[in-house]
Amino acid sequence: SVHAHLRSQLLISTHSSHLAHGDSFTRLRYVKRVVSADSKNQSTEIVNLGDAFGTDIETRTFAERYFQVQHTDLLFADAAIFVEGTAERMLVPMFIGRNFPELSKRFISFLDIGGSHAHRLRPLVEKLGIPTAIITDLDPLLEGKDTKGRAVRAAVHIAGQQNLLCGNTTLSSWHPKLETFQDYSKLKSAELVWTSATGVKVRFAWQVPVAAASDQWPSSFEDSLILTDLKYFENLVQEKAKGKSASLDQRFFRGALGKVITTVEDHPLHSDLLKALHDLLHGRFSKGDFAATLFELMEKGDDIECPEYISDALSWLASELAPGGTPGPLVLLLVE
Repeated sequence: SVHAHLRSQLLISTHSSHLAHGDSFTRLRYVKRVVSADSKNQSTEIVNLGDAFGTDIETRTFAERYFQVQHTDLLFADAAIFVEGTAERMLVPMFIGRNFPELSKRFISFLDIGGSHAHRLRPLVEKLGIPTAIITDLDPLLEGKDTKGRAVRAAVHIAGQQNLLCGNTTLSSWHPKLETFQDYSKLKSAELVWTSATGVKVRFAWQVPVAAASDQWPSSFEDSLILTDLKYFENLVQEKAKGKSASLDQRFFRGALGKVITTVEDHPLHSDLLKALHDLLHGRFSKGDFAATLFELMEKGDDIECPEYISDALSWLASELAPGGTPGPLVLLLVE
């Protein structure tokens, strides 16, 4: 044969994320399980990841570079959770381990990508077909004009504000695409789930009003956590006033957690606490330090409650991965 000198090579991997990390999607084939309607028989489908983004080369390039930077294990996971930043990436697994033991036994891929870019991976999520939870921020914005009369958008807190816009591109372009900002607090559980034409499900989660804190509506993971656990932080205020703490080393009072404690202390009636927290979180505040401190306290046994919008999303994901739910992938093929 004229092509007898040519040789082909096929590499099969069930766990190594290095394949996804170092190569273009055009060389990757994703083998996923397909379950029959009666859930008794299984077959497989081979997905060419190079086709996932169609002719959108820019988006595919973004996804490939993201994989190379993050070294993600998404292609080997039973499910995926998209988070906004460091604090969620650190603490959401803690909440899973404590409150969702069955979910903690599954292979979950965490993607720290943020609401401004998560929608770029939509074609890939559709192709993989694994259940996905996107935990993101509302990013409330208020339109105005600068000193030169030019239109600008400023990040603001939610309490008492009118004519707010949602600055989260994923929520505005993927799901739920609401025109009125106030409607983001009114959706039912079923309306938070986006389903593709092929049946792929994605559960979206964003901050909702916290009834325990005078119905204040947070707009980030941090202020939602603080308002959800307001009694916990008020107890720390009391311990600080006594000059001692049963759970805290004094060094914590000088870090990011100390700033939160001071802010809660200065707003005992809660009427303007949300605005104060917004100003704090958008100033010189280390969210990483705050999350690391809470991580350490939870490790010691402090009862810090998961914000409701995240807890509900994790419950949904656990149900999707229950026996008889969406099966995970089989292998990843690298085509030479």
